[in-house]
Amino acid sequence: KAQFARDMAAAEASNDTSAIAHLKLAYATRELERKKAMFDAGVIPDSEYDQVRYARDLAAAELSRNRVEITSVTLAYAERVLQRAELRYKAGIVTASELDKARFERERAAIRVKSDSVKRR
Repeated sequence: KAQFARDMAAAEASNDTSAIAHLKLAYATRELERKKAMFDAGVIPDSEYDQVRYARDLAAAELSRNRVEITSVTLAYAERVLQRAELRYKAGIVTASELDKARFERERAAIRVKSDSVKRR
């Protein structure tokens, strides 16, 4: 992590957006591998693993600089979060407010995908 922080600081200081994107992807990939082992061992919940997978997918999309891909990755994650929130709400684990927040984030992501798709035409 210390080396990553030094490399990131250098890339940011030189305003090297490509290097920053590559570093973010490399870091997110390492974190995903680490968390996958923890998930497979039953040490972390699927929501935590999914969050790290989203960070990796988002870093890959940002590297491509494809706005539609970036917003699509965010929408897919928001949909998974909403599905979990709905299940947890039905089980009495989360409040209606938390469910509404997940619905709002999903709708916001959907609007961004639609907006970016229209802009690319």
